[in-house]
Amino acid sequence: MSKPTSQDANTPSQTESLLLSRVKAAVLLDLSVATLDRMQAAGKLPRTLVVNGGVRYRREDLVRWIALGCPDRKAFDAADDV
Repeated sequence: MSKPTSQDANTPSQTESLLLSRVKAAVLLDLSVATLDRMQAAGKLPRTLVVNGGVRYRREDLVRWIALGCPDRKAFDAADDV
């Protein structure tokens, strides 16, 4: 699958979204969707939510994950406990 473009996530209603689809999360992280999926399966990204059958990422989790230096899920979850 090709890498989504920044246009996919930069429309006004999408930039305000609290929950991001896989495509929008990939754009935010500058990754392909395939890489995002591999990282998720390997436990290297924050947990997802399933909303109406679709996988969603919390925007605030991804921003915080980046601020923490992109730790694996276990370390990211442990940072919540601190």
